[in-house]
Amino acid sequence: MLKKKRIGLKHFLKSAICFQALLFFFILSSSAQQNFNLSIHLQDTLHQSDFSKLEKDILSQKNFRDTSGILIQLKDALLFLQGNGYLAASFDSLTHEGVNYTAWLYLGNFFEWAKLSKGNVEDAFFSGSGFRTKLFEGKPFRYFQIRKIQEKILENCENSGYPFAEIKLDSISWKDNLLSAKLALKKNRAVIIDSVVLRGKATIAPVYIYSYIGIRPGDVYDESRIEKYQIAYVNFHLW
Repeated sequence: MLKKKRIGLKHFLKSAICFQALLFFFILSSSAQQNFNLSIHLQDTLHQSDFSKLEKDILSQKNFRDTSGILIQLKDALLFLQGNGYLAASFDSLTHEGVNYTAWLYLGNFFEWAKLSKGNVEDAFFSGSGFRTKLFEGKPFRYFQIRKIQEKILENCENSGYPFAEIKLDSISWKDNLLSAKLALKKNRAVIIDSVVLRGKATIAPVYIYSYIGIRPGDVYDESRIEKYQIAYVNFHLW
């Protein structure tokens, strides 16, 4: 779930948890003088063609000064694979002989969108997001695309009186390698500007300040105006 521009799209599978448990069992402490080597072997050889194309991306480094580097590399590999359509990807085991480590990868199917619907999100909140239902039909699953749309929706909510809005993917289902889901927005409570407090000894008419900063009591909360006000506040004191 996304909450105030924090992206938390849930993993569809629990492979990452299992993977970390395997790593915890196998990763050993090391000295600074040792060099460790990592290779990744594919278990489901049915997807060998896909793996050959991805290998350079998921194994950008093969030699490490310590075993913690292996852990980071394999975590990054899982994030890359699951963020680029291989939602079932997991490392099922990690073996080693001396300083040579081998991670055994289950790649799984490449997922595409069957449909991503707008769910309960109002059209106004899609402004500037580039979202179109047809753009996702039969297209590869890309996590960064979902993240971009969700962040833009939250930004529009923040500028429309809902700074505590949350968004997530809901009703997730798949058949074969086709994924369906809908966006689910929880706006939470609306926020209205109750008052603008003026501090200091200078006698300035409130109406002038309201006009200057573009914020008046009774206005709907608008994050973009608040950010502009912070700049205006600094400029005002330079006069």
